[in-house]
Amino acid sequence: MNYLFYKKTTNNKAIIDTIYYVQPSETEIASLMMYHDGYLTKNDIPISQSIKNKQSILYCNPETEELWYEYVDMPLTKEEELEQRIADLETAIAAILGGAGV
Repeated sequence: MNYLFYKKTTNNKAIIDTIYYVQPSETEIASLMMYHDGYLTKNDIPISQSIKNKQSILYCNPETEELWYEYVDMPLTKEEELEQRIADLETAIAAILGGAGV
C-alpha cells in the first residue's frame, strides 16, 4: 500500500508531494500531517509520461481520490541557458553583419 501525502490547492485539487511506499509509523504520519492537508492510500500509482523538457507533477482529488499528472515546463539548466544565449548572440551578430552589407 502506498501513502500519498498532499497539500490542497483547491477543495478538489491537491498536489502530491510525499509518497511512502511502505506504511509510515504513527510518529511519521503525525509529523507529516503538520505540513500536509491529508493523505490517500493507493495500491497503484499511475505512471507519468516522459515528455521532453516537461516535468510531471502528481495531483489528486481528495474527495474522489482520483490521481492524474500535469506537465509543466522544466527550467533550463545553466548549460542550456548559456547555449541559448550564445545562439541568440550569433543570430543578432548575423543580423547586424547582414544588414551592414558585408
